[in-house]
Amino acid sequence: MPPTRELFCRMMRFNLQAGFPLLTTKKMFTRGVIAELIWFLNGDNNLSYLKEQNVHIWDKDAYKFYQRCGGTLSFDDWYAKIPTEFDNVEQTYKQEFDSETDLPFGYCGNIYGVQWRDFGDGFDQIENVLKSLKHHPDSRYHIVTAWDPNDFLGDSFGACLPACHILFQFSVRDGKYLDLMLLQRSCDTFLGVPFNIASYALLDHLIAAEVGLEPGEFIWVGNSVHLYENHLDAVATQLERNPRPLPTLKFTPKPLFDEYGRCSYSPSDFLFENYDPHPQIKAELSVGV
Repeated sequence: MPPTRELFCRMMRFNLQAGFPLLTTKKMFTRGVIAELIWFLNGDNNLSYLKEQNVHIWDKDAYKFYQRCGGTLSFDDWYAKIPTEFDNVEQTYKQEFDSETDLPFGYCGNIYGVQWRDFGDGFDQIENVLKSLKHHPDSRYHIVTAWDPNDFLGDSFGACLPACHILFQFSVRDGKYLDLMLLQRSCDTFLGVPFNIASYALLDHLIAAEVGLEPGEFIWVGNSVHLYENHLDAVATQLERNPRPLPTLKFTPKPLFDEYGRCSYSPSDFLFENYDPHPQIKAELSVGV
């Protein structure tokens, strides 16, 4: 594991009525935030959709998983074999199987989309929480988990990356606002956490629109909150910058899922109005932790 500086268990709270919590002290990859969330909501476990969207944030983890499963192709050869053609009949991306691993190229295992939409023996946690919010808004059971201990026993992971954001819970406040709490076990403070905050704030907007509520408060709880030591110079640069006003998220609500159970939205449906960040700060992504 790369050297880190770590704190255990911290909390942040964001009023989504006061603006969208998108970092302004460096430019965020907003299209990646949106595409990844749609990928999760689709229940996908293959890189095809992200490749089609030219989003590469999962490439390294997926390739390490491919190697761990016995694959020997170079990254470039492996990635080139990941198809992006969508099968409208089967409602999934066409797959090409690797003869060495017997797995589709781009396969990621039981990652977030699988846990959210097909947990265990096929339980759709997102559909369940939507029904719960609509019919039992005062319930304390509006919970979705991405952590299945069976997938992470020893060194034989069932997914390319053990879930970092492991559980989230909704709460309806005053019959009007939808609050969301996220519990994150492992928190890459410089690269990952701002991305995760934006992703789950967006999720709260989408779920609120689906159930006829307004976005409320987003509460982020992180356990292993760490800075990689090779990010310290980037962090120092960021801390010299003054935050700017938060943007406003604009989109036209529509049913969250289509008739096939796939997310109805695309990245072009969303606009972060008045987003005026400082320039991007690059840093190396650590994978598999």
